[in-house]
Amino acid sequence: ELDAGFALEPTQYPSGLGVLSFSRSPVILALPANHALARKNSAISPQALAEERFVSTSIGYDLAFTRHVEAIAKAGGFTPKIAKRAEDLTTVLAYVSLGYGIAAVSQDMTNCQVPNVVFRKIVARNVPEVMFSFMYRTKESAPAVRALIETVRDQALKTGALKRAG
Repeated sequence: ELDAGFALEPTQYPSGLGVLSFSRSPVILALPANHALARKNSAISPQALAEERFVSTSIGYDLAFTRHVEAIAKAGGFTPKIAKRAEDLTTVLAYVSLGYGIAAVSQDMTNCQVPNVVFRKIVARNVPEVMFSFMYRTKESAPAVRALIETVRDQALKTGALKRAG
């Protein structure tokens, strides 16, 4: 059992779990460096992605979190073509590097230095965002864990926490 932790915020979570959202990051595109859209040094519209193949996370991961590829496809008026799925975002970037397709990832993933991958912003009215949060059991009784929860809550509220649940 896990008492508390930092994670991407799911769209659904079980009762008894408190969530403090503390950061959000826009979704951007990861493209193979030799891709035609990668050669442009500008933001890319969702409509320009209609014929692209996407690399995405596993279906289970996608169901637990906001479906970023689907959101981009909806904004572009197309049904996404998923060429490959991976269990984690590092593997998604590796598949992009190998040319399997493009991916929708958090802007924070630009910190990963993966050879042959470039990142481009998406130009749209409502660019999807990734929410990062601190999750904890609401009925936690261990003093050390309660102290951690209170410390994170205090810091999140001082810095303008985005959402408080639980």
